Amino acid sequence: MAERVDLQLSGHFVEGYLVASGVYRGYVPTSVTADFSGGYRLTPNVRLHAAATDLFNHRQFQTFGGSVEGRRVLAGITATF
Repeated sequence: MAERVDLQLSGHFVEGYLVASGVYRGYVPTSVTADFSGGYRLTPNVRLHAAATDLFNHRQFQTFGGSVEGRRVLAGITATF
């Protein structure tokens, strides 16, 4: 069973910083996020997988004046031939 399952949990810490880009000038605050990914191999040729970024939905932005980013979850199936 263990060879069929793979799991990963990771964290990211980014210290706050000043940004000056074009007309946008300001401070991007410190952010901490957790990401998770996992997969399950159904057969030797078929694998289900999913990944979640910003698992706890700490809405943040990475550039002053940029869009606010939150949780994103993706899932899929991979088949090899």
